[in-house]
Amino acid sequence: MINKFSRRKALFILLGGLFTSISFSATKGQVGSFSHGLGLMHNVLSRAINVMLKHIEKSNQSGFVESELDEGFVTYANRFLAVFFAHHDGEELILFPIIKAKVPSVDFTQLLEQHKVMHHTAEKFSSLVNKKNLSSESYNEIYSLIQNMSQQWKEHRQQEEDTIIHDDIGSAFPLNEQIILGEKLSKHGQAHSKPVALTLPFMLYNLEPDEREEFSADMPWILTSFLIPVVWKSKWKIMEPFLLD
Repeated sequence: MINKFSRRKALFILLGGLFTSISFSATKGQVGSFSHGLGLMHNVLSRAINVMLKHIEKSNQSGFVESELDEGFVTYANRFLAVFFAHHDGEELILFPIIKAKVPSVDFTQLLEQHKVMHHTAEKFSSLVNKKNLSSESYNEIYSLIQNMSQQWKEHRQQEEDTIIHDDIGSAFPLNEQIILGEKLSKHGQAHSKPVALTLPFMLYNLEPDEREEFSADMPWILTSFLIPVVWKSKWKIMEPFLLD
């Protein structure tokens, strides 16, 4: 009986992995599909940055860091970093080149330079947050890095959305082509979504309920109503204090 349940559980996890994506294609059927999906992805990252800043501020005010929250924070921060790097990697390898081929006048030079600056900050952050037994000094350094990243991110997000959502770009991509582009980004995201049992809950529960519904609209019921809240809950529960209900 136990072996049978384990085999079924393994099958469910495999199915979830096949259906999971980190992409822009969360809004199929909408005008401006990938631009709207881009906004949802940006909302995930923006909220995560704010949550991490507030957590460290609260820890500094109380004068101590709870060990359980500390472990959850590290897990949450690492999911942020994984999604952050995967998102930019998908833009650089897929999104920007395809847009450039369609609309040669679009200049991504500054956005790419911003990626380099942010990645340098994110790599320092990754090195610090994964040290064992984070001290108050480590948290202060991390806080400074996230503050820098927050400023860099706000400027980058605004410029990127202004560029991607520009009328010339939208008119160059009919809806069916936007969906195809979204699917390419989705496949790329799948390769960078491991462990899916942590990454997908991180993404979904950093979105408000209405946005979460949009983002997960094309995901199968077994994933959103069974795998994530039941089968995988023990894996991502440690991040729960940092996630939305």
